[in-house]
Amino acid sequence: MSIIQAVITDNFCLMSGDSRATYSNNNTCKSGFNKVIKLNNQILFGVTGNPIHCFKLFEGYCFYDTKKGFVNSDKEFDDLSYIEFIGIITSKFYKMLKEHIEGISKYELGVIICGYNGKRFEITSFSIGSKFGVPNGINVIHKVDDFPYKCAMIGLSKHINKFEILTNELHEKYLSENFSIRQFKNIMQEVVDDGSKFDYTIDNKLNFETIRKLNKNDDIIFK
Repeated sequence: MSIIQAVITDNFCLMSGDSRATYSNNNTCKSGFNKVIKLNNQILFGVTGNPIHCFKLFEGYCFYDTKKGFVNSDKEFDDLSYIEFIGIITSKFYKMLKEHIEGISKYELGVIICGYNGKRFEITSFSIGSKFGVPNGINVIHKVDDFPYKCAMIGLSKHINKFEILTNELHEKYLSENFSIRQFKNIMQEVVDDGSKFDYTIDNKLNFETIRKLNKNDDIIFK
């Protein structure tokens, strides 16, 4: 099972994914399988589960290569907002969920979308199947106003527990409202450095994508 980690603050969202693909016969490909995409300066998404099922959900917004994984489309999506994208993916997701429940097709996917919803950064997760430890459906996650960050992950419970322990330790140590992207990258890296020792389905080679919210000449820009 892959591992996708995400964090949102007031000033940025960060997502990472490991780079190992595991097929049904338990043969693993070499590292280099990308699972995280930056669609534009307001949208990130990451995928786990069956890559064909994930591609069905995101088809038209990326390419899928059996060796390279998920790669950016040759189309430009600069004018697509996070809210619009969530609406499109939600519609496609519910069609797939209906097929899954009715036994027309069986899916295994867990995906996370991060982005700016017009007011703040937000995480939305979508899951179908038995491997993800959460009920089938959609979960929307926000950072509370009096806490500096909010995290989300799809992966084994041991990885999730490690992620929570490390982020809690960071908060207890610094009690800062201005945690850096580097600090969270280091935590995500430590999770896979530790997890890849006992979980052969992941490696410790992470791909990162980031969106930063910047104030420039009294305007808010994203990059």
